[in-house]
Amino acid sequence: MLYKKVIRLRNVIMVSIIVMMLIELTAFINAQGIPKEETLIFARGITTIRFNDYAGTFVPQSIAYLTLFLEGESYGIRGFIPLLAKGYEWIDPFTVRIYIRPEATWSDGKPITADDVIYTIKLGIYLGRGPGSGCSSTVVEEIRKVDDKTIELKMNKTSYEIGTVGYIRFISCWITLRVYPKHIFEQINATGELRSWKNTDPAKMVVSGPYRVFYVDEANRYIYFIRDDYWWGKSIFGLPRPKYLILWLAEDSPRVTSIRAAQTDWDGCGGLQDIWNYFKEGIHTWDDTKPPYYRLGSGNIIAFNMKSKVIGILGDQYDAVRRAIRLAMVYAFPWDEHIEKALQGVGEKGTMAWLPNEPSFDKIINRTLCKLVWGNENCTLTTDLNKARAILDEASVIDRNGDGIRELPDGTPLKITYIVRASAVREIIAQLYVNNLKKLGFSVDYKVISSLATIQSLIQSGSGWDIVDPIETITINWASPYSTYRPRLHSGSIPSSNYAWYNNSEMDKWLDLLSSPFEEERIYAASRVQELLYRDIPYIVYSRSGGGAWYQYRIDYWIGWPNASNPWWWPATTFSDSNFPIFFGLASKVKGEKPTVPWWVKPTDQGGLMIPLDTLWKQIAEILKPRPIVITITTPTTTPTPTPTPSPTTPRPSPTPTTPRPTPTTTPTPTTPVTGVATITVVVTQSVEKTIVSTSTILSTSTSTILSTTSTTIREIEWTTTIAIAVILLIVGLTIGIFIKRK
Repeated sequence: MLYKKVIRLRNVIMVSIIVMMLIELTAFINAQGIPKEETLIFARGITTIRFNDYAGTFVPQSIAYLTLFLEGESYGIRGFIPLLAKGYEWIDPFTVRIYIRPEATWSDGKPITADDVIYTIKLGIYLGRGPGSGCSSTVVEEIRKVDDKTIELKMNKTSYEIGTVGYIRFISCWITLRVYPKHIFEQINATGELRSWKNTDPAKMVVSGPYRVFYVDEANRYIYFIRDDYWWGKSIFGLPRPKYLILWLAEDSPRVTSIRAAQTDWDGCGGLQDIWNYFKEGIHTWDDTKPPYYRLGSGNIIAFNMKSKVIGILGDQYDAVRRAIRLAMVYAFPWDEHIEKALQGVGEKGTMAWLPNEPSFDKIINRTLCKLVWGNENCTLTTDLNKARAILDEASVIDRNGDGIRELPDGTPLKITYIVRASAVREIIAQLYVNNLKKLGFSVDYKVISSLATIQSLIQSGSGWDIVDPIETITINWASPYSTYRPRLHSGSIPSSNYAWYNNSEMDKWLDLLSSPFEEERIYAASRVQELLYRDIPYIVYSRSGGGAWYQYRIDYWIGWPNASNPWWWPATTFSDSNFPIFFGLASKVKGEKPTVPWWVKPTDQGGLMIPLDTLWKQIAEILKPRPIVITITTPTTTPTPTPTPSPTTPRPSPTPTTPRPTPTTTPTPTTPVTGVATITVVVTQSVEKTIVSTSTILSTSTSTILSTTSTTIREIEWTTTIAIAVILLIVGLTIGIFIKRK
């Protein structure tokens, strides 16, 4: 009874505090003469307020500090919108030229120049954090100012050729770069305080975006913005509709209360998982008509410790046994039950391929392999304890001493430690999973740890645990599947993001090839990655939930929100820079305005500014196409016996055991025709002979469905060059024959 009274008292106090804060907010708005019908109030979780990524990340910042390009999605097409940049151009396969908009100026009137971009990048490299830090010398060989509005970045050719850097890492370092004013940040850096400088004094903030900060209430965690009606981008993008913005940073509970009371217009709150219960209160989300309502996130992970003597370790005599154990654990996972009981239906099962079953990934997911290994083309599973038992039995992981716990063939008990980061949802999932594992004969030491630092320390050590749910996800973005697979699977990411301590050189090779600019190579590499993933099973990607896109809004004051019926933009959360276009697409309901989709969010082929991802990759592939080689053959005309003509050959790089990376070829200068000789010019295209080490995955006929691997070398011969040379030789022969006959 006392406990319940304390809980009720706590709730009363919490509500009272929220009410007082909202009263203070209303009083401030009235005192400042800010009309509510011109103000958009939105909320996000608590973090340190700062507008300086070198001191620590804070989003959204794009409304004040623009990036060169903005990643997003409009009507199902993903790509990049040029903001500060007007565009880019590939000068050669390793050099990109970026053009800054000539109109772009800082809020103090100074032009935004190449110097600002270069300083931002070099500052990030020097500090090892923040914008530009990804452009280190291993990625970018040279940064050059062409003129005040143009810069060039040259990819490190050596890193590219040895396979440590590809186009994805190179593009990632600059395409969404947030640019800061050199003349301001340079002064702060000179004081040595840049790493701690919050940049929250409105009187001293110099911004590039359409909103300026005019007040920061750090005590109550409010940030007040005002639209700059003289913003330089007005002639290109127009102006965002709300005149004022108020961003409130708070915990889930008060934010739920606030949006239910119509005090906030927009939120990205994880406290509204049962969103369908709030539709009647005027709260909306991406899709109000059917589950899972929210647009789903990328995928929650559980990592298996590949250093564990019970379930991990590859390559020793019990390798196949441990693979069988992990496979059994996959079939023991509560695939459907956790969606129903833990996620309350707001989510969908993950796939063994990790990638969502969406049209954009149809080429990347090897559907044939899915059906072969997992029995369906979607690579999804259902819980099957009988199958899991059969897998363990066949691998001779059985209860040898009658204590109810299975043992490996060497007598090692099937005892595991399961670490879960404290979370009501994750704890429900863990309990369901533990119950199933125990039914199979596992002994599970289940531990809930609230401290993220403690969990990270355990993961970094690689010991003291067998499986862990760190409340983290895989990445799905423009760089997928590279960005989806590589951070979690590459040996070079141990243990920073490869929590499973998975170390496989064969996998590393295919992961690196995922950054190829050629679609056919990316598809091929993704298939090889999936083969190894299904065989080794270092993780379970168990569900996609709304956490990737918590998105709630009201239409009391503002209408025009993107949603499933009008997906003019994706449901960007309030804590994301990609929410920038949403402010431009809204209209005032109170004033009877009609919302208009910003023209510039549409793809370029539809009259907008968005550069589709397909276009980006095609541009790179085009610049990497082998250049025509002009071969000039001369034959004498004055003698019946022609001078021997060397057979023209096209230079070929020596085959290497890894998939070669294309290098631009030069065009030889044609030989000047000489009097008394016949000149024949033939243009051919140089192609590359590839040697690819392929993994042939063979499905075992056993119940355990263990995958085994054999190495095969496949040589891809480019017949274009061979045929071209044959044609040249034929022409030479015919020409010589004609001249001899005439003589």
